[in-house]
Amino acid sequence: MHTKKKVLTCTLVLGFGICGVFSLAQAEEIASFDLEQIIVTADAEKQAEKSEGSIVSTKIVKPGKAMNVSDLLTDLVGVDIVRRAVVGDNQDTVKLRGFDGSRFLVLIDGRPVNSAGVVGGCYVDWGTFPLDNVDKIEVIRGPKSAVYGNTLGGVINIITKQGGLEPYTSLQTMWGSKNLERYQFEHSGKQGNLSYVITAGKDKRDAYLCNNYFDSENYSLKTTYSFPTKEELTVGIQSTKTKRGYIMNNRQSQDPDSPLYYEPIDPAYPLADGESIPLGGPPVCSPNSRAYADKTKTYYDISYRQPTRDGFWKLQWFKNNEDRKDYNYSAADSNKLIFNRKTGTDRSQGWSVQQVKNIGTHKLTYGWEHRDIGYGDIINNYIDPALVAYAYPNELSSEKMDVEGAYLQDEYRANPKLTYLFGLRYDKYEGRSDRDPNVKMRPIDGSAFSPKFEASYQFDSQTVGYLSVNRGYRVPTLPEFYWWSEGYMKNYPDIKLKAEDGRFYEIGLKKKVSNKTNYRISGYYSEIGDYIYNNFKSAGSTNQYMIYNIDKAKIWGFEADGEHKLRDNLSVFANYTYQKTKKQGDRYDTLHLSDELDYHPRDKVNVGFRYTTANNTQIAISARYVGEQKSIYRYTKNGSVANKLVSLPDYTTVNASASRMLNKNTEISLFIDNIFNKGYSETFGYPMEGRTYGISCKYQF
Repeated sequence: MHTKKKVLTCTLVLGFGICGVFSLAQAEEIASFDLEQIIVTADAEKQAEKSEGSIVSTKIVKPGKAMNVSDLLTDLVGVDIVRRAVVGDNQDTVKLRGFDGSRFLVLIDGRPVNSAGVVGGCYVDWGTFPLDNVDKIEVIRGPKSAVYGNTLGGVINIITKQGGLEPYTSLQTMWGSKNLERYQFEHSGKQGNLSYVITAGKDKRDAYLCNNYFDSENYSLKTTYSFPTKEELTVGIQSTKTKRGYIMNNRQSQDPDSPLYYEPIDPAYPLADGESIPLGGPPVCSPNSRAYADKTKTYYDISYRQPTRDGFWKLQWFKNNEDRKDYNYSAADSNKLIFNRKTGTDRSQGWSVQQVKNIGTHKLTYGWEHRDIGYGDIINNYIDPALVAYAYPNELSSEKMDVEGAYLQDEYRANPKLTYLFGLRYDKYEGRSDRDPNVKMRPIDGSAFSPKFEASYQFDSQTVGYLSVNRGYRVPTLPEFYWWSEGYMKNYPDIKLKAEDGRFYEIGLKKKVSNKTNYRISGYYSEIGDYIYNNFKSAGSTNQYMIYNIDKAKIWGFEADGEHKLRDNLSVFANYTYQKTKKQGDRYDTLHLSDELDYHPRDKVNVGFRYTTANNTQIAISARYVGEQKSIYRYTKNGSVANKLVSLPDYTTVNASASRMLNKNTEISLFIDNIFNKGYSETFGYPMEGRTYGISCKYQF
């Protein structure tokens, strides 16, 4: 315990000693609600100068070694990263203010990309957001804006690039540990009234955990036609194809109390839990050598924007299409296919209409949106005849959900110092059976009004304080809906599944001390009624999901972050997050192992610096401390579900990178992650890699 306190204390002293204060990178002015912006650029120094006067808190980053968007979020205050592997993890790896991917909203150019999450699909697959065409990322912590519905944790909006007047082309390659290979192409430009951006890329890496190799390719096209009357029509498509090896179990026992849990099956790979191919049991869906998933995710978008005399209006349509093919091979003969299945894991689509009007000191935003959340069929293309009894049968999509909302928001500048944000949002949802005649879902529905309020006061030209009070509303997901209706809770038809209903409070201060120093501090408290909880229950010879509402969950904490410029070529940053959780009223928790939510470290610290040498070499070093985390670990013991409260030790990792422009067209970069080869885990049962490294070269013209 004393050692842990020393590590945390030293990290805090380093961060706040070099900064002098808690602060936020490049914070200039404050938006009416708490918006942080990450600008992705090859030239961080020039972009940092351009951000002077920005109305939002801004962090400038070089994409460098990052493989996808989640890699750029690692150092942000209030963000948790929970991975099983450095590259290619397909679970929900990002948490925002303690909420997982099913409880916050992820957008691309303002449209939702959260998936249906069914049949082993995740709610947010960050591997489908390559960095090739990302311009900036906007982050709102908490449900502060009436514009965005069905969120508790907030919003992450990924804004893609627009074609410029001058044609631009870039080629980038990267090589690294575990035979990492990366190739990227980008071309943008404008022909007359038509601007365009084209990207393509490929990523490939060998397995660290047993069989968990990764191979992906991505393509995107975005075109915008500007009419002479200033209207804009944008059409876009983005597709990612991923081949990912399922993690094979590499423990001789699944019981963490057994000594065999710590004995590997294959000493060539680290000790690690495995994963299952969704829907089915052993031996069909227990991954053997060469077992993999081949997934294709495509986003389609059309939007029309028309300026008006006092604002603009916008109409948007979008569609997600995701298919996954699962393959498994015989344990005795890795060349013998025993299972092949295709699943349409996402078929969601929707539309929205929005208008913004400026009337005197009021900025009015109102709109209406609709989303159909659904998925496709489950088709077994091949099953070994000897194993048919162990496979899940073919199934048409069994459930779907319609979600829609309307909102009105007024940003009112009462005087030069005082600004109010008033908002009201109405959401409703309906879940019901879909096309499978053999599954009769118990229908669910609900609706709610969510008021929003924030007041911000500008004490002087450099200081703004704010107070916000909001209601957040989050509807059940498709998997929650299905397992409530068809899982263990089917035995209790009188117990309904309700939407989560939260109250959120925050107070904060943002200040620019000088041209060299900025800081932001905030405290928040959230209380979510009818929090949806998942559990397992042994029922006879089977183990069934339990999905139900507990009375409430509470998440509260404190955040501080920022940047200080020591010299023109040297800046340092630090941030700190303190967070606690508590759950209450879990009537099915008979073991009382914990009253906290899983994977919520109490303390997190990020510190680092960026230095530019006389020959224009940029050097960056950062350290990340994550405190102890606890989770309820579920495993099968003697044919029944067993539960054990487990702990992940705290850890500190240090990363370094350097980049240099060899000439006006060519840049070379190096990186080393986890320099001191620290052993740690972000998810219990899955050790993360030690030291990793890479080199990249980018040519642009």
